[in-house]
Amino acid sequence: MTVLWVILWIILGLLGLVLALLVLAVLLMFVPIKYELTAAHDGQTTAYLRVSYLFRLIYVVYDYGEDVDKLTVRIAGIRVNRGKKPVVPGKEKSATAEMEATPSPPSSGKETKKSSSSGKEPGKKKSSSFKAMFGNAKQAWKHPHRKAVTKLSLRTLKQSMRVLKPKKIDVHGAIALGDPANTGLMLGAYEIAAGLFGFRRHVRLVGDFEAEDAFIRFNAYVLGYINIGRTAMPFVRLALKKPVRSIIWQAIN
Repeated sequence: MTVLWVILWIILGLLGLVLALLVLAVLLMFVPIKYELTAAHDGQTTAYLRVSYLFRLIYVVYDYGEDVDKLTVRIAGIRVNRGKKPVVPGKEKSATAEMEATPSPPSSGKETKKSSSSGKEPGKKKSSSFKAMFGNAKQAWKHPHRKAVTKLSLRTLKQSMRVLKPKKIDVHGAIALGDPANTGLMLGAYEIAAGLFGFRRHVRLVGDFEAEDAFIRFNAYVLGYINIGRTAMPFVRLALKKPVRSIIWQAIN
């Protein structure tokens, strides 16, 4: 009777472990990664990026400015990195100068011969494997389903990019080129590009025709979500289609 209970508990434990792994896989695949970026340029560039995952179980903050370059990573509220300290002007130059001034130890000729002799065979193997892979890819390119696979791949890429598209983009900018005519030409090119690609409602650009010096200023805000499962699902469906399977099988073999 005791042995049966032990076996039953082992089976229940294994089932619980499998169920926990499945739940974790679903969370990792379908819980989105949220990112939020604020950036500006007005003589100097500043940026502030926040990335959170699994309801801030994983939380990353990157702060960049003239006097700061700091990355903070927290897991379950616990900071796992020290982050970068503010950059002090002139300190990096002195450190690099000390490294250049430090003489490197002399290397013996035996070590050079050994390294050169030992590096011959792996190079041949790499080149031969590369040639074989290139030959398989070349044969796969001549596959009769190539056109169908190309169309399916482009469609899948568009679906994936649609999922990765940020939910909100808001950019305000001002530009001056020092000459009113050149500034007008730049704004005209912007209007043409904005009309073709449809980003006029997200990016607004104005020109300063009275400024004597050339400059560009902007304030940007971007908010988006990255869903790993929704991004990867179109590629999984693509790989399961018969023309794609045949061309992949030909490229592998």
